[in-house]
Amino acid sequence: MSKTNIEAIDGELNVTQYARNQSKMAAIEIRDHLAKIDVVSGMVRDGLLEPELYKDWVNRIKVEIKDALGMIYAYLHLDETTGHHDQIFGQSASQGGGKGE
Repeated sequence: MSKTNIEAIDGELNVTQYARNQSKMAAIEIRDHLAKIDVVSGMVRDGLLEPELYKDWVNRIKVEIKDALGMIYAYLHLDETTGHHDQIFGQSASQGGGKGE
């Protein structure tokens, strides 16, 4: 194996480690958002928060979760994307994506 090939492999491993770390951070972010949703849904259940406010809040959080999932897809090379990672979930229903969700 030539020195050029070894350097290329080393470079790819560094990129892979970066992608792994970024994916782990995105997964932690998703976990944190889901924990917040669980707490706030309990507030709705206990009558401390109106369901409509909860729905609006979750819709804002949903964008954050989708972006984090999209980032994981991109780092794992499951989808080639540029710009905002949310576009990964813009599939048509025939591709299994439903109404862009």
